[in-house]
Amino acid sequence: MDLMLLRAFQEQVAYSCRAVVLGLADIQTGLGGPPETGNRPNVGRGDGTRLWYGVQNFVIGAGNVSKALWGTGRSEEERKRRYIERQDLRNSLKVTDASPLRTIKIRNDFEHLDERIEDWWAKDPNHNRVGLIVGPRNSIGGGGFHNTSVLRWIDPSTGNVIFWGNELNIPQVTTEVQRILPIAETESRKPHWETPNISGGG
Repeated sequence: MDLMLLRAFQEQVAYSCRAVVLGLADIQTGLGGPPETGNRPNVGRGDGTRLWYGVQNFVIGAGNVSKALWGTGRSEEERKRRYIERQDLRNSLKVTDASPLRTIKIRNDFEHLDERIEDWWAKDPNHNRVGLIVGPRNSIGGGGFHNTSVLRWIDPSTGNVIFWGNELNIPQVTTEVQRILPIAETESRKPHWETPNISGGG
């Protein structure tokens, strides 16, 4: 990857990582306090609106980090090409395919919420729906709701955000983002031109 292009991607990763961190702060405020031991959100008297703004920003920020690192595409060929092209970026930030950022499918659910609502209406004959729920996954309906009936749910006991059957674990993603952010900031500030080799001579 061209060094100038690499620096641009590193800068974008740092920017999106900061969005995740800001989203986490809103989640913590919305739940009524900082994370408990183990980096799990603490349920308290919080601000529900602030919580869900934070969740949305956290998820979309994490998804944008993922897109920058691995790329996306409409076809398998396009996805494979970008995956290969972004290898230099992943190497520069010490990110492997085992990263919890590798697959953030839930981002699409948040960005295409209108389509999810239409699908729910079309596919659920009873039109049962739960959304903006804070609590254990089985706390309402005994877990009997179909995946397409669950529109935004956060389980503070696990740190999982659940939407349309897709999940994101807040503590795992937070740990990875906090590891990557200082690396991305440092790398993105480096010169975007090759350093001339002035050693040797004869």
